[in-house]
This record gives sequence, structure tokens and C-alpha cells, in this order.
Amino acid sequence: MLMNTSDPMRIAMRTASLGAVDAAMLGGNRTRLQYADKQKPRIDNAWKKWIGGEFGV
Repeated sequence: MLMNTSDPMRIAMRTASLGAVDAAMLGGNRTRLQYADKQKPRIDNAWKKWIGGEFGV
């Protein structure tokens, strides 16, 4: 039951975070590499997990 209310909020927050990271990554190669190495995979993994859980995958 908690998953049905908290996961959509988490997905929305992670979608916004990914949008901000993607925008920052467009700033230049150095920034893109810094985000690609550390931040993007962490945000992506949780986001994919929650989306998969929401659709019962």
C-alpha cells in the first residue's frame, strides 16, 4: 500500500533530478564525464527500479 503512494512521488522526483543532471551534462565534456561517472547511474538505477515495481516487472 505504501508503495502505491510513495513510489509515484519518488519517480517524479527522480525524473526531475535526471532532467537537471541531463541539462548540466550538456554544459561540456568535463561536466558530462563527471556526472556520467558518479551521479547519473545512481539516480537511474533507483528510478528504473521504482518504475519496474510500479508496472509489476
